[in-house]
Amino acid sequence: MLPGARSIYRWKGVVEEETEVLLMIKSSRGLFNQLRSELERMHSYEVPECLMLAVEDGDTAYLEWIGESVP
Repeated sequence: MLPGARSIYRWKGVVEEETEVLLMIKSSRGLFNQLRSELERMHSYEVPECLMLAVEDGDTAYLEWIGESVP
């Protein structure tokens, strides 16, 4: 969780500005739909930000560790 994110966005025709906490979850592609459903169910926002970002490359040892750590 990364606190102190400053978000400026348009919501229902009005420009809003809020301080938010950015949550990054490291998981597998196969769990994304389940994670998104849970986030939408639990989140206080009507439309929470939920993005899947593909990892194209990285440190080999770290990527192996992530692969072993998530289903």
